[in-house]
Amino acid sequence: MININLLPPQYRRKKESGYWRLVAILVPLVVIATAGTMQYIVQQERNSLDLEVAGLEDRIELLQPYIQEQQELQRRRTELAAILDVANELQRDVVDWTEAIAGVLETLPAGGDAPQIDFSSLSMVSIFPPTSSPDRFEGRPVVAELSVSGQVTGTAVLSRFIRNLEGSPRYGVSFQRTDYQEQEDIYAYSLAIGMHEEDPGGAQ
Repeated sequence: MININLLPPQYRRKKESGYWRLVAILVPLVVIATAGTMQYIVQQERNSLDLEVAGLEDRIELLQPYIQEQQELQRRRTELAAILDVANELQRDVVDWTEAIAGVLETLPAGGDAPQIDFSSLSMVSIFPPTSSPDRFEGRPVVAELSVSGQVTGTAVLSRFIRNLEGSPRYGVSFQRTDYQEQEDIYAYSLAIGMHEEDPGGAQ
């Protein structure tokens, strides 16, 4: 059957094209699909990162005993290094007092059967690090100092003792005092003897 529309053109109903209806349906679908795809990709990346982090945490947990052992070894190494440093400092600070005193005795003036000089008091102190003073012991560094006092039969003997010390490459002397004791007809003296770090030739 044939339908003829006899209405004027302005009153006739226009038919909408099916293309626009299809576009109106497809565009939201494409947007939804794109958003879903992006969400899926992001979720996959997040899951991958979570798996990677979990794997690293598991690895750290497995290595934790070795890490703690390494830290303990490092702590012990530090402690041993500190102990060795102290031991080295103490070793450098050690003075062979027997040798030092024997060296001083070798500088005593010789002569006569009876002792011409004696030590009634002797005190010793090590000096570390070695120090020097321009007005003591010829300005040379000393590693030890001996304070000596006693009695001597005469000033000539004391002078020879001081000259012997001054002439020794190992010792320096700082004269402190001398007093004549009339009742005993003897002199009391006091000296400071410095033991040098090394002699002019570099020998200890």
